Amino acid sequence: MKTFTKIFLSIIIASVLWSSLLAQEDISNDSIKESEEITTGHVFVDGKYIEPPYIVRRVGWKIFINDILVFDYQKPRSPYNFTEKPKANFEELDKTSGLSEIFEIKDTAYNVPLATVISFYYLEKYEYSAACDSIVAFHRTIPNVQSFTKLGGADDTFEMASFNNESRVISLQPYGRKHNQDFGPNQNTEREKEINRGVTSTFNDYCRDLSLGNLLIYYKSEGGHGSFQRVRIKSLKIKDFCNILISEDSQNQKVELLTNIVIDRAFAEKVVATFLNKSILIRILEQSSSVINKTGEKKCTIETSKDYVPNKGALMAWCPNIYEAEFQYFLSDEIALVRDEIEGQGYVFDVNNIFIDPTYNDHNFGTCTYANLKKMASAGFLYISSHGYDGVESDSEGNAPPAGISVLYSDSESDLNDWKEGDPNILIYQLYNYWFGECWTAIAT
Repeated sequence: MKTFTKIFLSIIIASVLWSSLLAQEDISNDSIKESEEITTGHVFVDGKYIEPPYIVRRVGWKIFINDILVFDYQKPRSPYNFTEKPKANFEELDKTSGLSEIFEIKDTAYNVPLATVISFYYLEKYEYSAACDSIVAFHRTIPNVQSFTKLGGADDTFEMASFNNESRVISLQPYGRKHNQDFGPNQNTEREKEINRGVTSTFNDYCRDLSLGNLLIYYKSEGGHGSFQRVRIKSLKIKDFCNILISEDSQNQKVELLTNIVIDRAFAEKVVATFLNKSILIRILEQSSSVINKTGEKKCTIETSKDYVPNKGALMAWCPNIYEAEFQYFLSDEIALVRDEIEGQGYVFDVNNIFIDPTYNDHNFGTCTYANLKKMASAGFLYISSHGYDGVESDSEGNAPPAGISVLYSDSESDLNDWKEGDPNILIYQLYNYWFGECWTAIAT
């Protein structure tokens, strides 16, 4: 229990860094906002250097630097095209059928379990509470389902039981809830405000980074919320960054050294492959050295102590779903920002303490091993980026889904049970989502 108490205290500390980003002004998605001319900083887009001075401009959900697109939020589209309610065809099941057999019956139009498709139909048609009620009523009609009940006081977490004494917990958090926000009857209200705040925050970040003399690198990416990968190199790290790229080291050596700066190895490989103009890098290096010689390297004024920096001060981070659009900037933005914000406070940074699962719908969990999860209990600063689950009051029998955070995902319940090694503080839930078949998560409570 001590392990996860410590983890969640650290999550609270980390979340404070991001709370200010949510307090941005609301701007409509067709508004235009433009910065003043910025003479500091450096920008590369797809390996090409963009000469200063810079003007950052926001047009709706797009952001441009010197009229070059560097951020393009595309509102997601539903993967479904419902013209009518899908037919609930479960006649092949009977009271002897297992619960897993429900999810072997696929909707032929989408190649997704039929039960999932019907649930998402309700999520698009009704407001969230009514959709949850309809999903409960629908599941109770499936021949091998003896009971399907809301768990505790939760609207969107259920216990499903069969006639042969099987049971499992199913949750619409987070994917069902988000789908309802994006594509349900109230899709154009709070969700658009949330997007506007996020784009405004990104615009302000870009302006601030350039004003501080940082170097911004953008690459066009496929899909994702911003459609661009971005890495920020702090002004005091520009010298190291340029020296690595203009050195005579091999490409592999450059990638290894750059990974310590940009954190994302794949991004480091892309930089080494495309940053080929050494004359520009030398010019940036000379400018950076000149600025440092004039101003001196800024030092953190916070004094450190064993009390302030516990357990040798290791920064550790965990993201089990970096393949989702919401988490695509975990390495390049989130961890880089956390590392830079606490730099000089005594914390030790090592890229080997960043644990991710880069792929979904498989049985390879990357570096998100149970051993590494336990290792994080000794972190001085811990950062976890994943989906969370609301806790609710218990019902009269004491049943309630506890608050927790997803620490791993799989398409196999047995894989997650093997992975957690009998840890009673980790629960296994089935999730309804629209991008692959059965989806299971391990929740640390």
